[in-house]
Amino acid sequence: EGRDEQLEAYSYEYWIYAPPRLIQQHMIARFRHSGLAPTIVDDDRGPDPAFVVSGRILRFEQILGPGGARADVELELEIASAGQGRPLLRKTYRAVEPARDESMDAFVRSMGRALDRICAQFEKDLRSMRS
Repeated sequence: EGRDEQLEAYSYEYWIYAPPRLIQQHMIARFRHSGLAPTIVDDDRGPDPAFVVSGRILRFEQILGPGGARADVELELEIASAGQGRPLLRKTYRAVEPARDESMDAFVRSMGRALDRICAQFEKDLRSMRS
């Protein structure tokens, strides 16, 4: 009998931070490195922001199955002018990345690649807004 695809349950104690904080830090590093937002901040300290990026995690999963282990990430991201209620952009992004095996290390690496793909698409969308 074949193995059904399943979500792998795991404890967040493997992570230093919870997934929302991990994603936030990953995106901040990408935006700073790309030059898209070199003065990005993640708290209320510092200058008043011109724009606010927010989002929701829809998926942050390790999937095991006949097709192999993989990370599946889906985020709803939006950007708005500071002080404005209506977003300038709101879009859902999803990336699925294979892992080399079912280990936690392989999952973390595939999760990083999935987040990189989502960030690259979000950056592309933001840059097209600036044009």
